[in-house]
Amino acid sequence: MENKHCIIRLRSPVRVQRLLPYENPWDSVEEFCDLPHIREIGCVGEIRTALAQIIQPTVRSGGMMSRYRQNDTVREKVYLAQPDIGLIEGNLMLLLICHCKEPLTANESKTLVGWWESECIGGIGQEMRLRLIPHRKYGRIRELLWLPGREWNISMKGEY
Repeated sequence: MENKHCIIRLRSPVRVQRLLPYENPWDSVEEFCDLPHIREIGCVGEIRTALAQIIQPTVRSGGMMSRYRQNDTVREKVYLAQPDIGLIEGNLMLLLICHCKEPLTANESKTLVGWWESECIGGIGQEMRLRLIPHRKYGRIRELLWLPGREWNISMKGEY
């Protein structure tokens, strides 16, 4: 009997902001403004490069699963979890592509989604928020994974 693997994609909405030029040289506060949705699409390559630099040390050890400290059965089933940025139905999304040895139970899925949500708030989300990404057209941009004051939704799609 063939051993079937499954792939789970967690999708997290993203907002891209650009750094505004300083108006007051004595004011050291950096100000950002949101890029219009259509312009976010032109930032995918730069964001993907920055994301790769953040996760580079973990690639050989299961990707993002090297940061996972929750349920041991989830860690045993999910052997690789790689983040990526992409367009889903015209929306810019952070994807976590998880390769599993076998399907996760409902509780395991809930645990994995909860962990990824905390990574988007703190962990990788904080690292991306603090990183200014050079962009040829917009100067310096940053990516926000957790969108305060907006509806938050991580959707999960599994393939077996």
